[in-house]
Amino acid sequence: MLLSLLLIFAISFGGLGITYLLSDDEPLLWRLAAGCVIGTAIFGSAGFAAAMLLGLSPLSAMMALAAAISPLLLFYDAGRRKRFAHDWASASG
Repeated sequence: MLLSLLLIFAISFGGLGITYLLSDDEPLLWRLAAGCVIGTAIFGSAGFAAAMLLGLSPLSAMMALAAAISPLLLFYDAGRRKRFAHDWASASG
């Protein structure tokens, strides 16, 4: 159960990275909710495509997970990290 929660968090944070490309002025809670939907959609679509090519295997699941968390690479940009830190501080109070 702990592993599945960690996977859901990873997929959701991958989708959270995409929200910084879509909108500039949304609160963190909106980004987390949208990130869950976007990340799950990426994971499902990539998993389907990988399973169609390779068969349903642990490799196709890992490829889907890699595709779902790859938007986290967007946070290498200092501007996006700064906006995330600002959103986190605003949500904290």
